[in-house]
Amino acid sequence: SALGATGLAQQVAGISIPSLTPNRDITISILKSRAIAQELVGQFKLRDYYKSRHLEDAITSLQGATKVSVSKEGVISIKVEDTDPKIAADIANAYTEHLDRLITRFGTGTASNQRRFISEQLGKAQKGLKTAEETLREFQERNRAFLVGDMANSMRLPGTKVPQVGLEMARLTRDLRLQETIYTLLIQQLEQAKMGEAQDMPVVQVLDQA
Repeated sequence: SALGATGLAQQVAGISIPSLTPNRDITISILKSRAIAQELVGQFKLRDYYKSRHLEDAITSLQGATKVSVSKEGVISIKVEDTDPKIAADIANAYTEHLDRLITRFGTGTASNQRRFISEQLGKAQKGLKTAEETLREFQERNRAFLVGDMANSMRLPGTKVPQVGLEMARLTRDLRLQETIYTLLIQQLEQAKMGEAQDMPVVQVLDQA
């Protein structure tokens, strides 16, 4: 996918670009869905316009007046028929507006779910890192311990307390570094998930207004 985005794949033998068919099929399914039809019925007050007693009747009338098709080049067309050409055009144009919002709201693939999950874990890791930092700082202040270089090897404490404090310092330092590592990895994974989500998410671009 990265090679495809940069155009380098055309220069490399044996690499094929993934088809856009899955995203196109998802887009068509959303356009034909009851959810988007219900949004349009409410926006244009089609129950009154179609003189429908029930919401379902208005949705059926709208879907019957709407045709969604795909050209051989893969371009999706939305056609709406009505006795009033302005209303027909307005409804056809509104389909793309609602389509864009629904795609953004629900996401369309596992990349979106993965990004949300990693974001939640990153928030927890950030809290864990802050707690580890505060715990180590309080320990240093309480025991007058000082880090030398990367490890806590120099202690200025009396008698037999030195080994015990040294072990505790090493443990707290290890915990802090573990939290830092987890936090750094999650940041990297979040950026990867964002890129994956961008590639996974269909982008609605209107070529011709109705």
